[in-house]
Amino acid sequence: ALKYTENIGTIVESTKIPTFLELLNYCKQVGVRVYPEIKGVRAQADIQLMIDDVYAAGMEKETFFQSGSTSNMRYFRGLDGFLSIGLLSAVSDQASYETLINLVSSLGNGFIYWHYTVLLATPGIVTYARARNVDVSAWTVDNNDSAKELMLLGVNKIMSNIQLRVL
Repeated sequence: ALKYTENIGTIVESTKIPTFLELLNYCKQVGVRVYPEIKGVRAQADIQLMIDDVYAAGMEKETFFQSGSTSNMRYFRGLDGFLSIGLLSAVSDQASYETLINLVSSLGNGFIYWHYTVLLATPGIVTYARARNVDVSAWTVDNNDSAKELMLLGVNKIMSNIQLRVL
């Protein structure tokens, strides 16, 4: 029922904000993966609504949840043991990143989303995660050289605002 207020008086005034399920259905239709971030939920119970929509759309293998909240990650995993979930962070000290990666590893089917500059400066994060069967993603990489360097380190997902040319 929500609408974009900036569209009032324009030719797209009737455009509404899609529901999460509508977005998932569209993404399935066009073959796009979805990386929803869990933050600012009214209550943790809202997480179940998101999970339900993923299953309703048949997007279980194409949806990768992420959160910067370890409590939301634990809650999510208590609700669903199949869907992927990743932890967003930018910590660089060894004790902190090892603790977080160990948590992701123990939750299963998880990955880390780390700020790319931290990964480049602290490649031990990638090594530690990969040794614990935790995939590594980098955000937000907007240049080809950094993307190439991250791939060489073992980062297997890169989030970007641009189309990268790394091959």
